[in-house]
Amino acid sequence: MMLEKTAIDNYTLVPKWDKLGYEIFAINFVKIKLNIATEESYKSVRERGMKWLMKQPNIIMAGASRGMGMDAFNISLHKSYADYDQWFRTFRGEWGDLVDDIQSVLINLRGEEIIKPLNFKYISEAT
Repeated sequence: MMLEKTAIDNYTLVPKWDKLGYEIFAINFVKIKLNIATEESYKSVRERGMKWLMKQPNIIMAGASRGMGMDAFNISLHKSYADYDQWFRTFRGEWGDLVDDIQSVLINLRGEEIIKPLNFKYISEAT
């Protein structure tokens, strides 16, 4: 019980994504334009970004990142490539004034190439 109080933020179940109709798991990397580096711009852009992200039910995680020349990331789920493509075009349209580049890695959730499925049990097995 002590571990639960000190180390567990919340509980999340990991569904069988394909059974819920999702075909694509996307890891999206974003490069932010340099002109938002001022403290004033950063605060307003961050607030805008947080509001937008909270309205995106298909984005399951997002935040700042370092590496590969990218500044932020999000992980999103999509029912099809067409669904992903529409989301990508909408994202680019809404954020084009602030984003220099978006790079995505797409994972086929219905394919046979998922070697180690997302599961938090691996962490408990490591202790």
